[in-house]
Amino acid sequence: MKANNIKWPGSPKEDGSWFVKVTLQLAKDFSESSNERSKRISVVLQNLASAMLEDSKAYYDMFTSLQMFYQQMSEDWNALYVKQGGKIGSGTYIKAEIDEEVQVIVAQYSPVGIMKIQAIIPFLRDSIAKLSKTNPEAERIHILYVFYSSIFNGIILQDKWFNKVENSINSNAQDLILKSTI
Repeated sequence: MKANNIKWPGSPKEDGSWFVKVTLQLAKDFSESSNERSKRISVVLQNLASAMLEDSKAYYDMFTSLQMFYQQMSEDWNALYVKQGGKIGSGTYIKAEIDEEVQVIVAQYSPVGIMKIQAIIPFLRDSIAKLSKTNPEAERIHILYVFYSSIFNGIILQDKWFNKVENSINSNAQDLILKSTI
């Protein structure tokens, strides 16, 4: 069996600077909360934006680190989705009453940040669907989608995933230089 070497696509190119700006604005939104966890998400987003801007090895390392547990985290998210009345594979959004446990979690973060990250995830998914599967930008946006959904899942499934997501991104950001401060 031959191993196929696949070239790493990197961060988005066509709208790359826009995605960096959106990520930095989201980091700012999370930083404005007085809660420590919200500030920690701000740092995660700043590091992600810096890695995207530099399109560096750190961006690749962050992604491969997330991939080690992304499938399991997605399964946990899907279980929560089904619990709230969703059907896997339907692609439909559900309006569910947020139970007390989730309300307590969400209250720890910037409401604006939570609202925006919830809007960005389907935007990215829809953007991917609009592109040809052969368009390299589709894969680049998919990678960004994995980052954003991982961060959101880390927030909501915090007891199990918050620290792992935070560590996967931040531990690979030591050599980055944040080009824009919040």
